[in-house]
Amino acid sequence: MLRLQCMVKRISAVSGGCSPTFTTSPVTPVAPNVCGGSTTVTWTVTDHCYTTSTHSATFTITPAPAVTITPVSNSITSACIYADQAAANAAFASWLGGFGVSGGCSPTFTTSPVTPTAPNFCGGSTTVTWTVTDHCYTTTTHTATFTITAPSTVNVTPVTNSITSACIYPSQTAANAAFASWLSGFGVSGGCSPTFTTSPVTPTAPNFCGGSTTVTWTVTDHCYTTTTHTATFTITAPCNSECDPGNQFNNIGLYLSVTDSGRCSFQCMVKRIWCKRRLFANLHHITG
Repeated sequence: MLRLQCMVKRISAVSGGCSPTFTTSPVTPVAPNVCGGSTTVTWTVTDHCYTTSTHSATFTITPAPAVTITPVSNSITSACIYADQAAANAAFASWLGGFGVSGGCSPTFTTSPVTPTAPNFCGGSTTVTWTVTDHCYTTTTHTATFTITAPSTVNVTPVTNSITSACIYPSQTAANAAFASWLSGFGVSGGCSPTFTTSPVTPTAPNFCGGSTTVTWTVTDHCYTTTTHTATFTITAPCNSECDPGNQFNNIGLYLSVTDSGRCSFQCMVKRIWCKRRLFANLHHITG
């Protein structure tokens, strides 16, 4: 408005003649909108012995360029791709830095929260709202969410303790096969990429005529609390219980009826014969 008034005053500097005057059209010129527009003024000059003349000029304010916003879209990624929180922080910072503004006069933006932080690398989300302002610009807001999806649950398929009789194994090879089958029953699934180790590192089957092997599995995975699972594979030796002196009378029929042929190995058969002899020796001692 001030600049237009100055322009009008400059034109009002008419001199000479008798007593020159002028009028303006519009009568009271007003400045265009501060954010863009124009006003044209026509001055009409008159005086005695002077041919009336008109003079026109336009005062223009050019509008600012349009404000251009580069928004970010929602991001959804799996926790399994982030090695640690630092990796998640870096990905979040890159996503956050994708928002931008240009054009206008001097556009700026703020965020809510003021200092956005990445969600937990094992799962979570952060929502950010950007507020854009500029001269001659209607304030706008833009919202997006950065989400890290948690891994699926780690499922552990454990094995239970196994107890079998030596009499069912014709050889160590048979016991080894049974042990290997039992050992392979342990499994893990779900999660990101669960793995397990065993202690001992290379479990071996017990002796096919009697013994036991205890195995501990340790399960680990990204974003998973390490767990341990223990089970024992046992092969009971022949007549371990029968040789218990406390049961010698109750088991006398068993000893007289069980033959040492069939599925028991020679080594196991010898143990059974030894058990019988021990039992009868004890009976002779008691009854003699």
